[in-house]
Amino acid sequence: MNSDLFDVLGMKSVETKETKKEVKKDSVVSKSKNDTEEKSSSKKYAYPFKIHFGGETRDVDHIFTEGVEYTEAEIKEAMLNHQFYEFSGEVAFDYRDKDNVLIPIFKHHKKG
Repeated sequence: MNSDLFDVLGMKSVETKETKKEVKKDSVVSKSKNDTEEKSSSKKYAYPFKIHFGGETRDVDHIFTEGVEYTEAEIKEAMLNHQFYEFSGEVAFDYRDKDNVLIPIFKHHKKG
């Protein structure tokens, strides 16, 4: 006896169709985000540059060779190989031309 007005009118199926359209829109947006990440990983930076994270500029002379250009993926891999474990997750880089500083931006995972 406690039937919902939407059940009687058959409106539940209309709501599910709308949510499916929203899900499709979200999947298209995520694909475009992946494209921009791939493009950003193709950027190259010529050493000598400074790497600044954790509130200080890190000495990376022993990691990179002067005059060689490195992609963001190569920089991340080299830093991991030298026990900078902050680079184990997703990393984006911001480059400051004026100071010749490369700033890694680490993705923080939310808990809960």
